[in-house]
Formats: sequence, structure tokens, C-alpha cells
Amino acid sequence: MDVEKKNLIYKALALTFCIMFLSLLFSQILGEKKMSKFDLEMTYLRDTLKESQVILSLRSVLNTSGDSNNILTDGLANRLFKTGIDIERLSNNEDSNTFFRKVSREWIYLNIELWQKLISHNRSTVNKKDYIIYIYPAECNECVSYRNLFNKLHREYGEDLWMFILPDDPESSALHTIKQYYKIKNNIPAVILNGKTTEISQIESALKESVDKKNKKQGKAPKK
Repeated sequence: MDVEKKNLIYKALALTFCIMFLSLLFSQILGEKKMSKFDLEMTYLRDTLKESQVILSLRSVLNTSGDSNNILTDGLANRLFKTGIDIERLSNNEDSNTFFRKVSREWIYLNIELWQKLISHNRSTVNKKDYIIYIYPAECNECVSYRNLFNKLHREYGEDLWMFILPDDPESSALHTIKQYYKIKNNIPAVILNGKTTEISQIESALKESVDKKNKKQGKAPKK
């Protein structure tokens, strides 16, 4: 093999390694950006929950009363929904498996804490908020249809509908307790609407019925 051919091969190899290195570098940068985004959202939810505990403690010390559920502020349901959808998309992405495992358990705990706050809020007010708990297995062919429906419902109801989108993690004791209570089987997508398991085909009609009942109590026109 002459010198010119050798040089050409070396250059081709160098270019190949360079492309591989840059691909890995860009992949790492994108992964870090994605991680940063989720860390930011989960930190926000975590701090919101901590703040609610501080408020309760302050009221106890100062002997004052008030709405203990004022953490359910405008915009929180939207952030919860969008982050949940993003995490659900990661569940089927092999390149994101490590990241998905890292965030999924803490995401479950944060959602369950917020869900408990929402239940407490609904028990103490006439302005109750509807909610959906969606539990999905990591590999799920049906999940795209659920995601499309939830996107539609989010556009329609906004902050009036809270959606807790949870990966089915067998290592999560808290999630296992919920699944036992609602008799939810493993490895199948499941939906709980306002405390009752619901088929995907019935979600929209059941939700509309709930909203119409609330509007009737408050003297508002039924939702069209």
C-alpha cells in the first residue's frame, strides 16, 4: 500500500473518530440540558410542597387560620402536566432509560404528595378540582392514544383539571399501595378519574358529567 493511500485511510479514520466524538459530546450536552429541565421542574414542585408545610406550621404558631391548600396556585397544574408528558415520552426511549429511572421514582412521590393536597383541598371547598391519575407501564403501545387524549383535555380544561402522569414503578411502595387500593393490575395502563377507575373510552363523558354537576351547584351554564 503506497503512502498516499495510507494517508487517505488515516484521514478517513480520523474523520470517523471525530464525528463519533462530536456525536457523543452533543448527546451528553442534550442529556444534561434535559436533566437540568426536569431537575428545575421537580425542584419547583418540591419547594412548593415544603412551603405549604412551613405555612401550616406558621399558622399553628401564630394561631391564625386560612386556606391551607393555597399552594394549588395557577400554573402548577400546567407544569405538572407538561413535565409528566415529557417523562412519559422518555419511557420508550432506549437512550433515555438511565435518565428515566433516575427521575421516575421521585416524580411519583412528588405527584402523590400533590394529589393528597388536592384531595384535602376538595374536601374543604365547594370549588373542587377534577383530577386524573394515569399509571402507565414503561413499554406501552397504547400510551400514544392516552397521551393524545390528555393533551386534548389539558387544552380544554386547563388548570381546572389536574393530571398526575405516573410511570408504573414496581419498586415504589407508595404507588403499589394506590394500585392495590384501586385493584390495578401490573403492566397495563390505568386511569383513575376523581377517585374511580375509568376506561379510556369513558373519560371525556365522565369528566363532562362531573363538570356539569359542579356548574349546576354554582348556578353556571353546563359545559358544551
